Amino acid sequence: MFADCKGEKRMEDEFDAFKLTYAPKSFYDWNVEDLKDYQEQLKAEIVRIDKILATKQDVSAQAEALFKP
Repeated sequence: MFADCKGEKRMEDEFDAFKLTYAPKSFYDWNVEDLKDYQEQLKAEIVRIDKILATKQDVSAQAEALFKP
């Protein structure tokens, strides 16, 4: 039983490695130009993520199509 607990903890640690570390930023101290630059970076990141999602969804759909009778 004790070994199971250790294995469970080890598994949680492995999942923690995949969690995003995100600390909210205080934007009130930023100037307008920096805020606009950061906003553009975020928009570019969203476009990049959308492309990755589209690719993954396409692959998933193709895989499902292979296994449908």
